[in-house]
Amino acid sequence: MLDKEIIDREIRYIAVNDVLYFDVRDIKEKTTNLLVRGTRVKNIDGVPYILAKDIRLKTEVDYLIEKTLNFNPDKED
Repeated sequence: MLDKEIIDREIRYIAVNDVLYFDVRDIKEKTTNLLVRGTRVKNIDGVPYILAKDIRLKTEVDYLIEKTLNFNPDKED
């Protein structure tokens, strides 16, 4: 289950009514193989959180698209 894997990566999260929400900023800073559905982000106390079901592992196609578009926001030219 992806919830457990995300927690094991020490991504911050909160539980609201027994539902886990993960910190989007933490995911983007600490992982490179997860994609977040931006339309599903929920702000809780000013922090963007998302449900685990709206997070998925990147596929080979995702990596190919990134490479083709040369998309790497952290890379400096």
